[in-house]
Amino acid sequence: RIELERGELDSLLGVNAKRQSRSKKASNIKKSRDSSVAIWCDSKLTDRLVKAKVTNYPWWPARVCELLDPLIAEGVKDCGHIVISSVGNPGMFLVPEKDVVDFIEETEDDLSLDAEVATSLRESTAIAKKLWRRQNVGVQSPWSKKSRPRFVEEKKTES
Repeated sequence: RIELERGELDSLLGVNAKRQSRSKKASNIKKSRDSSVAIWCDSKLTDRLVKAKVTNYPWWPARVCELLDPLIAEGVKDCGHIVISSVGNPGMFLVPEKDVVDFIEETEDDLSLDAEVATSLRESTAIAKKLWRRQNVGVQSPWSKKSRPRFVEEKKTES
């Protein structure tokens, strides 16, 4: 499976041709590319939490992947894409930079989701919120209810 997913990424970026001839520039990713196709590349997860729009899915919490192969990293960057790993789900996806926003940004979604997808999204979002809170200790969570004014009971003093 990994070889298949790696082959998908290499063919999308034109990396096989570039590996054979270092002077050739990687071809651009097809404009009509379906970002829901899982890919694989040697990478490590970063702490950067985002929401990514993968074809046929709602905005999903994800972590940006740092690519360890310089040739792949260059090809992905040159094509204006980012490799992400969905929170709570296996799989890495190659998505256009325009389809990635900061995790705390509000996004518009079609809420008429399949029940299983909706459940997975809620679970993944809960995991991502916990990750965000651990990374932002001392920062008020954008999801917490607005702090209510605290009333301090005054003690009456006898005069």
